[in-house]
Amino acid sequence: MPDAFGGGAWAFAVGYVVVVAVHAFSFARARGFSLRPAHFAERHRLLLIIALGETIIAIGGGASRRLAEWPVVLAVVLAMVLISALWWIFFVGDHHEDGERALAGTTPEARAERARWAYSVAYLVVIAGLVATAAGLHAVVHEPTHRLDLAGSITLAGGVVAFLLGIVLFLRVLRVGSWMEPAVGAAVCSVTVLPGLWVNALVQLAGLAVVLIAVAAIRARTRETPHADLDA
Repeated sequence: MPDAFGGGAWAFAVGYVVVVAVHAFSFARARGFSLRPAHFAERHRLLLIIALGETIIAIGGGASRRLAEWPVVLAVVLAMVLISALWWIFFVGDHHEDGERALAGTTPEARAERARWAYSVAYLVVIAGLVATAAGLHAVVHEPTHRLDLAGSITLAGGVVAFLLGIVLFLRVLRVGSWMEPAVGAAVCSVTVLPGLWVNALVQLAGLAVVLIAVAAIRARTRETPHADLDA
């Protein structure tokens, strides 16, 4: 492990491929698999929390030794707001508990199929979005007052869009919660490529943060509405 990115790179890579191949062979031989919904969902949520933490590290890397510059400080603040909004959109609400109950109420075969789409495919899209978002944020925090090139602007906006579309897939597969807010948010976030190209990186980041705050606020208000009706 200490030499995985040095002289031991090939040994590490080959060993990793062998382990993955053994797992793939084992799953291919098995006729489906049984899972405990609560444990399965919790493990995947922890994986997403780790990915969010790595995104925060990317922000810190971009701002390294430059916190005396106000554009960099502002970019860091906006980036943290963006990450907080992503966390809020995904984690706050009852859809995770509802999803666990939806899985628990199906047959073992159907449970495995829905779990694969919701917690493997959808989560993969969400995490891929976070990886792209981290790369985009690193570039923005490093040079916040510069215009982004096309690849950089698409990476930043596309990462957020992928994150939101992963949530849409997750909600649609499990048939819980409202998927309209993240879907509309993804469409609006895609437009922020233009200010990144025409103005500067900081403006694109601010636009993304505003859109995500709006999505989080609408989702929070939507969840509160049934309780208000019940009290009335």
